[in-house]
Amino acid sequence: MARARAAGWRWTMTWMTRWRIGASAAMRSTATPLQALLNGVYANNVRVYGRWRASEAGEWMLTVAPSHFSDGNDRLEGGISGVQRVYTAPHLKADLLVDLWSSRTAAPTCRTTARAPT
Repeated sequence: MARARAAGWRWTMTWMTRWRIGASAAMRSTATPLQALLNGVYANNVRVYGRWRASEAGEWMLTVAPSHFSDGNDRLEGGISGVQRVYTAPHLKADLLVDLWSSRTAAPTCRTTARAPT
């Protein structure tokens, strides 16, 4: 079985030390779901994000990532993640972690046929 290597590109820009925006793109992405890979399907994707760091105690990030699969399927993923310090003591720190993600697939059914177990 021939293996294909992923090719990618990444860019980031920091603005006023509190803001960072970035983008990345990958052909035959490593973010392709395992079930798709097992069925010979690969995905190309783009990821764009914006991050706001209020202070050392908190930061929030918004990410959008569309993907195109080799079987013709398209997926759009998006999420919000954040860290906020809620307690600080000399030997203890407590952070609140938030990670909310959603995805939507354009095709209601997968266009590939599952392989029979061997």
